[in-house]
Amino acid sequence: MSPLEQLGLPEDADERMVKQAYAKRLKDARPDGDPEAFQQLHSIYQQALQQCREASCVHAPRVATQPPLPVTDTVSTSSPANVVTLQFDPFYSQVLTLAGNGKAEQLGAWLAEQPDLWSLQLKSRIGHRLFNQFHADTPPMPAACIEILLTFFDMNQSRTDHDALHLQRLLRRMQLSWELQPAHRNELAARMGVRSSSERNELDINIQRLTRPLQWMQVARIGLLPNEAPYYVQFIQQMSLEHPEDLPEPFDQNQIRFWLKATDLGHLGEERLQLAALRCAAALLAGVLLGLLPGMLLHTPSERFGWTAFWWCFGVPVLPYMLWATFLLVVAVDRWQGVPERLPVRWPWLNLLLVPMLCTTASGLAEAGSPVMALVVAIVALWLAFRRLRHRSGTLFRFSSRQIWFGFWALLMLVRSLLASTGHELESSVYPALAIALALLVWGADLWRQRHRLRVGLPGFRLPR
Repeated sequence: MSPLEQLGLPEDADERMVKQAYAKRLKDARPDGDPEAFQQLHSIYQQALQQCREASCVHAPRVATQPPLPVTDTVSTSSPANVVTLQFDPFYSQVLTLAGNGKAEQLGAWLAEQPDLWSLQLKSRIGHRLFNQFHADTPPMPAACIEILLTFFDMNQSRTDHDALHLQRLLRRMQLSWELQPAHRNELAARMGVRSSSERNELDINIQRLTRPLQWMQVARIGLLPNEAPYYVQFIQQMSLEHPEDLPEPFDQNQIRFWLKATDLGHLGEERLQLAALRCAAALLAGVLLGLLPGMLLHTPSERFGWTAFWWCFGVPVLPYMLWATFLLVVAVDRWQGVPERLPVRWPWLNLLLVPMLCTTASGLAEAGSPVMALVVAIVALWLAFRRLRHRSGTLFRFSSRQIWFGFWALLMLVRSLLASTGHELESSVYPALAIALALLVWGADLWRQRHRLRVGLPGFRLPR
């Protein structure tokens, strides 16, 4: 008796009829209830499928196509092993078609009705082959359909046979590809909380901007408006699920990287400096125009031109940027001085001797008759020495900047009171000398603590242990 006859089917039955008959008989031969009957029925089902496929290949015209990719599974029985073959390409196409409709319920119902997937071993192999194909193609797919596939094939469990991070990135890219299509833009708007028509228009405009190459006119239009650049970066982060690098084409990654680095307050890079230079140039231009336009409009003669007002208009916008640049320089030097000795650093000799060099400069200024400038340079050296010791000493010497300045002021008051008790006055040259001595003392303490692992060393010289 042929396999088709054992399933109660005629000899000209097709695969669809075989699967329907197999599903009906499977109700009485479940693998958990009667394993032997299930194995026998499954063997008959595979033989019937093979017979149908051979018959269709005999009658079908010859077409130059690539052979289907098999997914095999070996089922352990008392009889020889049965090899299960699944036509993967039609299966994959049907998954993409159902997921492309965006109806997760239909996809889940269709997967549950596939008899080939009732074998747990074959189901696991198909799941891995399916997600490997997703890695290769990255098809757009809504989040609900992705969740259905993850749950059905048990890919959302912690397992050692796949990389969870790569899988999460793949699913994120598939979801973004789906939501960023014009036909599915409503799902993106719903996820981002966009409700009004004006917010929707702004969403479309920002997406259109991000698909264009970086242009300085666009940088000026966004960067010169107050709080516009941080809002633009917040929009990019929210739209990309906090992973802008996974945004698909045609999004311009160069533009995205520029805005992320230009608004990163914790890092001073080229992009941030370029945006600051653009803002400074715009402020200077506004100040110059503000200083010149009144005279031009009032037709003021050139001999009555007031340079004082012009410099006020020119200097007021420049001063904040000069203070900002000074602050960035101080922060950069502070971080450079605070790098642990075990880590490499640029210009190691200068990093080691910066504080003594500043102290030498302060001494030279004091000898040249400039005690005020000498005191300023000495205070900078003292501050760097304390910061260097504080960053590189672990839990020891954890003093705040306020405590450092209070201690320095208390030391000055102590020296002043001691001199006053002996009938002497504290001269102006004593202040920088005291700051220099204290800076060298603190710098020497840090040098002693790091004596065993200095980046630079003199030949034949070794500090005692």
